Amino acid sequence: MIFGNKFFLIAGVLSIVSLGGFFLYQKVEEETEDAYLKGQELLASQRSIDLNKLSEVSKVYCDGMPLASYFYSEVQKHGLPPQVIAIIPRESSGNPYATGCDPCGKDGTKSLRYVKSENWITAVRNMGRCRMVDVCSVGFGLMQITSHTVQDFVEQRRINVSPYAIYQSKINLFPARPSVINEEPVNSPYHVCTNIKVGLLILKDKYEACKGREGIRRIACAVCRYNGSPLYLKHVRETIESKGGISILTKLGFLKDDAVDILKDFVVKIGSFFGVGVDSCGLI
Repeated sequence: MIFGNKFFLIAGVLSIVSLGGFFLYQKVEEETEDAYLKGQELLASQRSIDLNKLSEVSKVYCDGMPLASYFYSEVQKHGLPPQVIAIIPRESSGNPYATGCDPCGKDGTKSLRYVKSENWITAVRNMGRCRMVDVCSVGFGLMQITSHTVQDFVEQRRINVSPYAIYQSKINLFPARPSVINEEPVNSPYHVCTNIKVGLLILKDKYEACKGREGIRRIACAVCRYNGSPLYLKHVRETIESKGGISILTKLGFLKDDAVDILKDFVVKIGSFFGVGVDSCGLI
């Protein structure tokens, strides 16, 4: 009987030690993750990003859903993998009014991009953006949807977006008044919901073009084609790992549950494709 009592006493002590070890491990894990996210916030702040202003973007509703829910709903609808969220911090740092002014060729020749983009370029110049002479295309908003691609979609009647809506844009009131994003014309390329809708349509086409590849390779191919540069995957990884990308997406409300781990795993694995598509994303 004494032996039995000793056995249960020892077993109880071991259980307590084991349980204590579990909670200690969990605490270390939580502290590590907390430190990681704090480091990400510091990296983001070094890019002159006001993370508090990004929180306002997360409050936007699209089709009756919070922005993040709408994004993943559209991702699922188009059969896309959730890892494509990595594009947003690279493209715009989470700024819904980010404007990319893409120059023409080195020789200054006006291309088909310019022909497609002319009305869009005129509109953003009217708002004080892209004043340089040799602009041939413009990137708009969170996903930097390009003017020539937007114009193609308009002509194909896939979307209802207009360059003339930019004249009513709230671009010059942001970020001083963050809430103005809710007043952006819905047919403006800067409208957060519209921007995501168009951006994911572009990605859908790229993902379709990467058929025949499986898993991470197909995602990497589509992400590379989204930008068109074989170096883009490396830039996406750098943004997520060392330029505050995780913090940006967290503030936007896109990263919940296991999404952080999925994204971190993705940017590690795409490293195996660096240099594979040196000349073309199609080689990935």
